[in-house]
Amino acid sequence: MLRSANFSYVATDPRGVIQLFNLGAERMMGYAADQVINILTPAHFADPAELIARADALSSEQGQPIKPGFEAMVFKASRGIEDIDERTVVRKDGTRVSASFSITALRDDAAVIIGYLLIGTDNTARRQAQFMEVRYRRLFESAKDGILILNAETGMVMEANPFIAGLLGYSIEDMREKYIWDLGSFRNIAANKEKFLELQRYDYVRYEDLPLEAVDGKKIHVEFVSNAYLEGEIRVIQCNVRDITARKAVEAQVRQLSLAVEQSSESIIITNTDAQIEYVNPAFLNETGYSRDEVIGRNPRMLQSGKTPRSSYEAMWRALTGGLIWQGELYNRRKDGLEYVESAVITPLREPDGTVSHYVAVKENITEKQRTALELEGHRQHLETLVVQRTSELVAARQQAEAASRAKSAFLANMSHEIRTPINGILGMAHLLRRGEVTLKQMERLDQIDTSAHHLLGIINNILDISKIEAGKFVLADEPVDISALMSRVSSIVSPQATAKGIRLLVEIEAVPDNLRGDATRLQQALLNYAANAIRFTDQGAVTLRACKIAETDVSMQLRFEVQDTGVGISAEATQRLFAAFEQADNSNTRRYGGTGLGLAITRRLAELMGGEAGVESTLSEGSTFWFTAILGKSADAPAPELSSGADALTEIRKRYPGHRVLVADDEPINREVARMLLEETGLAVDTAVNGEEAIAMAADIAYAAIFMDVQMPVVDGLEATRRIRSLPSARRVPIIAITASAFTEDKARCLAAGMDDVLIKPYHPDMLFATLLHWLEQR
Repeated sequence: MLRSANFSYVATDPRGVIQLFNLGAERMMGYAADQVINILTPAHFADPAELIARADALSSEQGQPIKPGFEAMVFKASRGIEDIDERTVVRKDGTRVSASFSITALRDDAAVIIGYLLIGTDNTARRQAQFMEVRYRRLFESAKDGILILNAETGMVMEANPFIAGLLGYSIEDMREKYIWDLGSFRNIAANKEKFLELQRYDYVRYEDLPLEAVDGKKIHVEFVSNAYLEGEIRVIQCNVRDITARKAVEAQVRQLSLAVEQSSESIIITNTDAQIEYVNPAFLNETGYSRDEVIGRNPRMLQSGKTPRSSYEAMWRALTGGLIWQGELYNRRKDGLEYVESAVITPLREPDGTVSHYVAVKENITEKQRTALELEGHRQHLETLVVQRTSELVAARQQAEAASRAKSAFLANMSHEIRTPINGILGMAHLLRRGEVTLKQMERLDQIDTSAHHLLGIINNILDISKIEAGKFVLADEPVDISALMSRVSSIVSPQATAKGIRLLVEIEAVPDNLRGDATRLQQALLNYAANAIRFTDQGAVTLRACKIAETDVSMQLRFEVQDTGVGISAEATQRLFAAFEQADNSNTRRYGGTGLGLAITRRLAELMGGEAGVESTLSEGSTFWFTAILGKSADAPAPELSSGADALTEIRKRYPGHRVLVADDEPINREVARMLLEETGLAVDTAVNGEEAIAMAADIAYAAIFMDVQMPVVDGLEATRRIRSLPSARRVPIIAITASAFTEDKARCLAAGMDDVLIKPYHPDMLFATLLHWLEQR
């Protein structure tokens, strides 16, 4: 039994001489039994270097010397130590094999060792199997394709490599021992039992393109191959999965590119480096009139018409042979002889190693474009001529318009100055005469003069205002606005007329902030226009002035102003034209009620300038409500205190500043005299100058408490005089108040820019003169 066993059995006598050498030993050692029995010991087959190393280790362990050789092999066995030892065996032919040995001491009944039995197992196959297992495990884990091992009967995942786990977004542990239909990305297989049955039924199944979905929802395309086989008694299915997502994307791009090339409206032609045509698209065939068979393999020179400059071909081949792109125009001929012009871009195509293998040309027929371009060039040149002509005409027209605008502005300024100046004298003199000793009859006539002068002034103001608005010269002021004070002023101005007619005058104001900003003067003017009209056309009942808020933001507030009356009313037809310049509701009323028809037009324009609008609601014979809206800004500052009233100001000046000296510079004798007499009433000492030069000389000699300066004067005007006075050390801070008949905003701005502190517009009311003077005396 021992001789024929597959294991290696070697029996020795006590000295270690081989007595039994079975067939297994012969196969392992490479010796025949008769070559070793009674001749060799097992030590002859041992690797000497290994035995020496092991003997040294045992000697160190046991504390006594152990000789190398057979003694080292039987050391443990002689001491009753049973163990399996792995050693290297040197075969007869010199090759080495790894073997595992168990060494047992053979004893008689008296426990005396009568020999040794070595049982050996060749480890080569096992070692090779272990190596192959490690090798295939590494291949399995490092494979660039996904591998799944399934139980063919149950569909459970037995093994998965890292690639398939990463592709689908799982960990390997998550995939093991789960059924394939538990993996969300394979539901389109598992849910389709027919497909899964294919994997179970057939040894080999292949899907060219299987769409999957990763855990994160990412769409994946794979090539799927399954192989079924028996592993022991278990039938398994190995699934190989190759990610072809990128390839599918490239294929899609290629398909799109192919469609783009085939369906392109531009001619596309590909040649090899020998200039032989290998591909043309349908657009090329349509353009040239040739068939595909007629052009493939031929040279593109077949299209030449002979009209392309030779230099173009030379430049083209210099660029292409140098590996560069060429772009230019070619004059070609169709198969039917029709000539055409192409714009061509020819590009070298390179292999991965960089060598040029083909040329691709993309060409567009530009014959029609060139013809159109020539026509457009002709039109362009014609248009340029027309533009030059029209431009010169427009420049001349603009210059004329600017000259007309300047003339109109100059006319308005002159009109303002020439009309306001004498009216100022008329009103001033009437005021002075009224303060003297006059009879009752004279007082009545002075009142008539004053009323007529103010009426004339109102007409002039309206005409100038509407002219300034239409000329674009009207600029709104930005100043604090007190709505309550504004409504009170309007009420006090029209109150005498209302009282004279027996009409009740009412004021209704909704609470609004006191930090609003806008043009208080123009708001008052618009309200006065409405209020004066309401009183004029109302014979009984009441006139109500009303102000309320209709909208508000962080920076602005929109207000609505109304004047409601119980007067004659207006028909619906008349309201359509009521706000036009020089219009009235009933022109026959002009004689009865008077008026120029400018007040409402100006009010609407003022409302529009202030961001609002104006309108009327009326019923004939019942009354009317005229309204306008305006947007006012908000300010963080408190409103500036208003000037004192004229009467209060006169009293304060008499009490606080008697004998103070002021200067009045005005070239118009009457206006100069009116100003002097009014100022002397306050107890001030008044000097006068007839032009700016005199004013400068007098200001250099005398420290004036204030200077009133006319703007338009001979020799030196008021603006230049002010600038020179400001250069005098003694007069740098003296208040200089402009007196001007020009009411334009830009004129006021020029006065302030020249160094003046304030502006009084002629004709000015004495109360305004006193209030302004008191304000600047206090500031000084």
